[in-house]
Amino acid sequence: MLVNNLDKLQFIILIIKLYIKFLGKEYFVCDFKGHCVVVFNEEGKFLRRIGCENVTNFPNGIDISDAGDVLIGDSHGNRFHVAVFSRAGSLISEFECPYVKVEYYIFHILI
Repeated sequence: MLVNNLDKLQFIILIIKLYIKFLGKEYFVCDFKGHCVVVFNEEGKFLRRIGCENVTNFPNGIDISDAGDVLIGDSHGNRFHVAVFSRAGSLISEFECPYVKVEYYIFHILI
């Protein structure tokens, strides 16, 4: 299948939407190999990490609620898993659906 430049740009935009979020002057970036979300200020200075290996094993999506809660989706044991943190990084709650496989979910987002 041939992919044109517009398709590549749309794919890059999708990846940015999944892996990077902005709130105020802070940038939240998924760190897949670091098992967390890393927060930077607008100058690029590291501020904090949110999540850890036992909670956000392989983060592959992030969103921020209107209340400022940070939702991190990850491939926790190949199941759809979402951990909810305060903006400061305290774990609020977790949700897991063992019936939804991560590859299936990501595949349908990309279509």
